[in-house]
Amino acid sequence: MLKGVVYTLATISMVMGVRVKVAVYEHVVKSPVNASEYFTRHEAFSFMLTNLQVLAREARTSAHQGARLIVFPEYGITGFDHSRDTMQPFLEDVPDPAVAWNPCEDPERFAHTSVLRYISCAAKNSSIYIIANMGDVKQCDVHKEKSCPSDGRYQFNTNVVFSATGNLVARYHKRHMYDETPLFDPSPTDEYVTFETPFGKFGTVVCFDLLHYYPTQELILKHGVRNIIVTSAWNVFYPFVTPLQMYAGLSKRNHVTVIAANIRNHEYGMAGSGIFSPESETSTSTDFMSSQGALLISEVNTDTTTNDVLEDLKSFGPISKIRSNLNESYTDTYDYGMNMTFAVLEGQSGFVATCFDNVCCAVQFQFRERAIDEMYILSASDFANDYPGIIHLQFCAIHRCSSQQLDSCGEAVFDTSSIFSFLKLQAYFDPGVLFPFASSSASDNFQFYMEQEKYSFDEKAAILQSSSFDRPMLAVVLFNSLYEDEPHMGMSSRANSVTAHLLIQVFVFISQKFILKWSVH
Repeated sequence: MLKGVVYTLATISMVMGVRVKVAVYEHVVKSPVNASEYFTRHEAFSFMLTNLQVLAREARTSAHQGARLIVFPEYGITGFDHSRDTMQPFLEDVPDPAVAWNPCEDPERFAHTSVLRYISCAAKNSSIYIIANMGDVKQCDVHKEKSCPSDGRYQFNTNVVFSATGNLVARYHKRHMYDETPLFDPSPTDEYVTFETPFGKFGTVVCFDLLHYYPTQELILKHGVRNIIVTSAWNVFYPFVTPLQMYAGLSKRNHVTVIAANIRNHEYGMAGSGIFSPESETSTSTDFMSSQGALLISEVNTDTTTNDVLEDLKSFGPISKIRSNLNESYTDTYDYGMNMTFAVLEGQSGFVATCFDNVCCAVQFQFRERAIDEMYILSASDFANDYPGIIHLQFCAIHRCSSQQLDSCGEAVFDTSSIFSFLKLQAYFDPGVLFPFASSSASDNFQFYMEQEKYSFDEKAAILQSSSFDRPMLAVVLFNSLYEDEPHMGMSSRANSVTAHLLIQVFVFISQKFILKWSVH
C-alpha cells in the first residue's frame, strides 16, 4: 500500500455538529458534440461556461433557500467523451489548498485557472460552500516517478471545495477509476481529504471510490468524518445496483450523512442524486430520459455520532447449517453481467437458502400482499472484475423476476406491487465492506425510496431484518466489497470477469427496455 496523503484544512476550530441545509444539483450535463476533436483553451473554457453558468445559478437559488453548501456532479463541468489528449485544454493545474488562495480576489496568482476563478466567484457571490468536479493536470518526470504516465503528466478526476468567501479549501484526486483510463489517471496515493466549516466537518470522494475501503471507510473510521460528499456519474442498473441504493447503503452502514450529486445523462443512463442521513432521506427520480435538472435541499444534522444501540440480530446459524438446507436452485446471469445462483420464494411465507460457490444466502419471509403474477427470488453472486473498474463484489439479493419464467430472473425490473410484512436476510460472505439496502418502488415515475428507517442492520452477523415495510419492494440486498479489491492485491481464482464490451451490450439492452417503458407513460 502506498503511503496515504492526508489533507485537513481548518478554517475554524472544530465545532459541534449543527442542523444545516445542504443542497445537491443533478445536472443535465452539456458535452461537446465534437469532443474527440482538439479545442483551443479559449474554446474549451467557452464550452465549459455553459455548465458553469448552471452551477452559479443553482448556487444562488440554493443560497436564497437557506442552503449553506451545494454539491455538483462528476463531469458536471467538462462533460463526457473526451480523449486523453483532447481533454488537455479543459484541465487546470489546481494548486494545493494549503497555499491559501481566493481565485475570485486574486485571479492572476496562478495562470490558466478560469474555471477555478468562476467557481470561487460563484461561491463568494452567493455566500455558499461549493463542491464541484473538474480536471486537474500535474507535470511529472517519467524518469524519476514510476507512476508517472508516459506523456509526462498526470490527469486527475478532481473534486474542488470552495468556502462561502471563495477560498479554495480542499482538493481531492479520485483513486478508483471506472472506464476512465487513459483519460484520467488514478491518484498514485490514497488521499484522505477533509475540510471543516462553521457547521461541521466533511470529507469528499468521487463515485467509484465509495465502494472501496480506501479512502471512504478510512475517512469515516480513522479521520472522524460523519458527512461524506460524493460527486458521481453513476449508471442506473435495475433492480440493483442503482446510485441511490449505494448512497443510502453507505449512510445506513456507517451511520453518516451522505450528500451525493449524480449527473443526469440519457446516453449513458445516469440519474439519481440524494441526501441520506440516519434520520431522513430525499432523492431525485432515476428517470435518466428526463431533460430537466433537479435541485434537492434538505436539512441535516452534521453530528451523527448518536448513542444508538448497535443492532444484535439472531443468526440463522453457521454456514454449514445453511448448506444442509438449500432449496432447489437455478443459475442465470444478471443483466449487467454477473453470474448468479437463485432459489424461488414460494407461497406467502417460508425459508429459502441458496449458495454461489463460497457465498451463501438465506431469507425468512412473509408477504403482506403478493401479486399472483410476480415471482420473487433469492439470488447469490460472487464477481470479480478488473475492467472497466477493479473490484470484487458479493451479493445476496431478494428481487422479482420480470415474468414467471425462470430465464427472466436476471432481467431488469423497474417496479413491483408486492409488499413484505416480514423479512430477514442473512449473508455469508468473505471479509469486506458490507452495505445493506432496501428500495421500494413508488409509482410510474421512477421514484424510489431507500427505506432506511424501516429495517435493522447487524453488520457483524450480516443480517438485514424488517417487519415495517409498507411499500412494494423492488430489491433487498446485502452487498459486499471485498478488501482484496485494491489494485495491488490479487483476483479471486473462482471469480468471473466481465469485459467492457459485455457491459456496453448490457447497458444498451437495459436502456432499450427503459426507453420503451418510459415512452408509454
